[in-house]
Amino acid sequence: MTEIKKCENKKYARTYVVQESDCDARGRLNVWILLNLIEQLQAEPATCLSKIAPHYKKDLEEVTLRLYEDARAGDILELEARFYEVDRRKVELKIFVRKIQPDKTTKRVCRAGYAFRALFNEQAA
Repeated sequence: MTEIKKCENKKYARTYVVQESDCDARGRLNVWILLNLIEQLQAEPATCLSKIAPHYKKDLEEVTLRLYEDARAGDILELEARFYEVDRRKVELKIFVRKIQPDKTTKRVCRAGYAFRALFNEQAA
C-alpha cells in the first residue's frame, strides 16, 4: 500500500452529465454507457499503479459490480476511484458512482471493484 500512496492522486474523480442519447427507451441510463464510464475512470489509476508497482496486474476474474439506483437524462454523476488494501499481495480499486441531487445530497448509482494482484516472474510461469 505504501507504493500506491506514491501515486500523484490518492483519489480519482470525474463528473458526467447523462445525455438523452445515453438512456434506453424507458429513460434510464444504459448499463453499457455506465460500464464504459467506469472502465475509462479505472484506466488512470491502473496506469499509475503499473508505473510505480509493475508487479501488480489486473485480475479480470475478480471484477464486481453492484447497481443501486437508476440514473436518468440530465442527472449529474460523480465517479470516484480509490485503492484499498486487501492483503499483502492484493489491492482493490473501488469505483463509486453517485448521482448529485439539486440540494447537493447524493444517491448511490453503483459500485465497481477491480482486484489487482502482485505477480512476480516465478508466479507468471
